Amino acid sequence: MKIVLLALCIVVSWVDIGSAEDRYVFNARVEKQEYCPVYTTRRVFPGSRVERYRGIKIFFSSDDAARRFIRDSHSYLDKKILPQLRGLNLPKPPLKQKFCPIYPTRRVSIFDPKVTYDHHQIYLFDRQAVQVWNRNPEKYANPEILVQLKQEPSIKKGNGDEDE
Repeated sequence: MKIVLLALCIVVSWVDIGSAEDRYVFNARVEKQEYCPVYTTRRVFPGSRVERYRGIKIFFSSDDAARRFIRDSHSYLDKKILPQLRGLNLPKPPLKQKFCPIYPTRRVSIFDPKVTYDHHQIYLFDRQAVQVWNRNPEKYANPEILVQLKQEPSIKKGNGDEDE
């Protein structure tokens, strides 16, 4: 009986120490976020709109940004913008394309409007971006932003059966 009580006391004290450390780490993480994860150049402040991801506070520059995050949080998770998520094992983003070609500081989601260009799906931030894109898609088809447009390196056959 004494052994069971001793083991129980050790487990309880270990749990208390762990939760105190978690609270300290959580508070240190919250203060580091400077920018909105959706509108990536807009600053956020302690009084900004807040949502939680796995119990961690994420600040947003507007209600629209928070709604977009709630709709598809996986598209907006970036440890560079959200340093409070460091140390978490985040899911892989659903898109290779991260930003809108019309508004290159705004992140896109799989639920945003999309157009087809050169047999590729291009995601745009909103309907206004679609209208701008449709006027002149070549102007905005930048492979630096639209990674799906980058040319894949061709694979050369090295079997020696080729005619020269």
